[in-house]
Amino acid sequence: MKFSVILPAFNAENTIRKTLLSLIGQTHQNFEVIIIDDGSTDNTRLICEEFTSSDNRFVYIFQPNSGVSKARNNGIEHANGDYLAFIDSDDAYHPDYLSEFVRLIDGNPECDNFWCEYNTIISTETTQSYLNEHTDNTVRYSNRKQIMTLHSNVLDAALWNKVFKIDIVKNNRIKMPEHISLGEDLIFNFRFLDHTRDKIAIINKPLYNYTKSVDGSLDSKYHDNLKEIYDYIDSELLFYLKKWDISDEQMVLFYNSVLFAQERILNNTFRPQSKLSYFQKIKYNKSILKSCKFKEALLKSNCDIHPAYKFAYRIASWHLIKFLNYFSRIKKIFKDKL
Repeated sequence: MKFSVILPAFNAENTIRKTLLSLIGQTHQNFEVIIIDDGSTDNTRLICEEFTSSDNRFVYIFQPNSGVSKARNNGIEHANGDYLAFIDSDDAYHPDYLSEFVRLIDGNPECDNFWCEYNTIISTETTQSYLNEHTDNTVRYSNRKQIMTLHSNVLDAALWNKVFKIDIVKNNRIKMPEHISLGEDLIFNFRFLDHTRDKIAIINKPLYNYTKSVDGSLDSKYHDNLKEIYDYIDSELLFYLKKWDISDEQMVLFYNSVLFAQERILNNTFRPQSKLSYFQKIKYNKSILKSCKFKEALLKSNCDIHPAYKFAYRIASWHLIKFLNYFSRIKKIFKDKL
């Protein structure tokens, strides 16, 4: 069984060597690594060429800076394995990452979807992704109708804790959407799920080390089109959720995620990078709070929202929300000093 590991990289000279060494150290050695350099201007190329010159399983491809989705799609086009796997240039595989997936695939011939747990590493702290079923079994099973439970446990969003049968990807022309800079992995995963048998097999072992920067993940940064991005993501997810006929309980979890995204949009508006004036920001956020989408998410979700915030949401008062946010920060500072 051969894996094609897709590795996008951009100015990754400080981290990519560790990533590549984690591939060299795999106990399953039948793989190729397709490195797509997305326009790096540092020493990324030189480091990659150390590996490509000594191991013909490593392939280096340079592209003008076009974004991570374009890089991954480029990698998929060059893949020649049986299964696709993904890794980011500041992360690392467990030594048994590929061999554990071989065992999972061989043991589940009726299945197309193979996932695993992962570690999130923040500075010196390591946290394991939350197991939604506490069990001693090495493998647990789920399906599309439980997708929002998996979403709530942050298992469905990434590419790197999954392997994908390459025939399904290529025969159905499944690609990363290149016009968004957030959530593209999630869209790819949903599109893949839609072309597979329903069963999902999940290894109850963290096989991937995901490094989260101190500054936070991509979705914590400013996006001038964040509303448009989330509108696109939500519409894509809703299309598949309806197609898969998920339960009302799962739909509640979907609206929880919609409300969470709407809160991100509200906070994104007031980031320093925004070029809007203060009054334009207030007007924009009021339009979000008064929108049918926000009201529907507030009505249909079951998030644990403080009554004061819920009142502010219902009367669409961004001034009150700002006051509550300020009060919460002061309260936290006071609590930390005690």
